[in-house]
Amino acid sequence: MKPLATVDEFMDRIRDASQESPAHQQIGEFLSGHLREASFMSAGELAREANVSQASVTRFCHTMGFRGFGEFIAALQDMVREEWRAPERMVYLRPSLPADADPLLAQEISNLEGLPEILDSEAMNRLVDCVSSGTRVILAGARISGTLIPYAAYCLGKIRDGVEVATPGSVLWDNLALSPGDNTVIVGWVFSRYARTLVNWMADAAENGSRVAALTDRWMS
Repeated sequence: MKPLATVDEFMDRIRDASQESPAHQQIGEFLSGHLREASFMSAGELAREANVSQASVTRFCHTMGFRGFGEFIAALQDMVREEWRAPERMVYLRPSLPADADPLLAQEISNLEGLPEILDSEAMNRLVDCVSSGTRVILAGARISGTLIPYAAYCLGKIRDGVEVATPGSVLWDNLALSPGDNTVIVGWVFSRYARTLVNWMADAAENGSRVAALTDRWMS
């Protein structure tokens, strides 16, 4: 299959595949208006949104020249990522803040502007390698960080299997030390003023052979 270099080429391939059958047309119509949303969907979710069978989604991917849905979605994610890295997409208007603006609002804007640097950092690359290579990935949190874990697990579960959640009082939290399992990776959400119980739990997990990483909201945590 000829490599796809641009989103326009990807859309041309979608339009060509859409002509094969009514089901393919429904899939193509959905993709044409929801390309970015589709890049985060599973085959089943795309089938439901397009009101077709999952087998039709697989056949659509084959018609486009991909070996299967996994290869299709990987190419789609690359296309979407490259589109937003284009120089014209990187230009945005920052609202001017008055002198008496809420300092918390100004700080949040600054935090968002710093995200690209964080995502391209060596530490983040190591975290991605760690999570992608783990057979079992456990997301851990306590108190306020524990409220973020289910959503993070839902998102991560869309792109890989073996994602679990551990919060104080859960069965996994209480029993991990008994059976950590091979190639287990634990990612903890560790904020300032974090619960000491989370830090101690992660330390115990590391001693029992699990690989441990932490996400925090500031460099000095």
